[in-house]
Amino acid sequence: MQRRPLKGWLKKLAHGLALIAGWLLFFGFWWHVLTTQSISHREIVMLIAGSLILFPLLTLYWVLHNRAIYKAKGPRRQVRVVEEQYSRDWEGRSMVGEWSVLRNARTILVLIGSENKVFQGTTSWAGPLSEVPDPSLSWSIPRNRSSGDY
Repeated sequence: MQRRPLKGWLKKLAHGLALIAGWLLFFGFWWHVLTTQSISHREIVMLIAGSLILFPLLTLYWVLHNRAIYKAKGPRRQVRVVEEQYSRDWEGRSMVGEWSVLRNARTILVLIGSENKVFQGTTSWAGPLSEVPDPSLSWSIPRNRSSGDY
């Protein structure tokens, strides 16, 4: 994909003036820093040199890295297929929850046990954390917190 060239001399002039103004601002602010700050000139030179050398080198490395990936794998032909079922977390715990209720819940309480992770959707959680049940004791989510069916 190639960018279309600017049409008309007025647009070209406006872009050229904007470019010159940008560079003048850049150098003007650097001049301000150099003449008004108590920072040593050596540190400023190191900062500018680092910006002019280090960042382009990092960008070049990143481009070469991506080109090597492209060379090894070829062009992308489709979006990567991912599993939509999320039944276990990265530690292997089963995920338990009433997902349709959780979509509309204002607050989601996550109870983490050694074997499972229980998600409870609530309109608000006013109770202290000491009342949160141990999720390893139950695989079901109670519909009513007052029932004590943990």
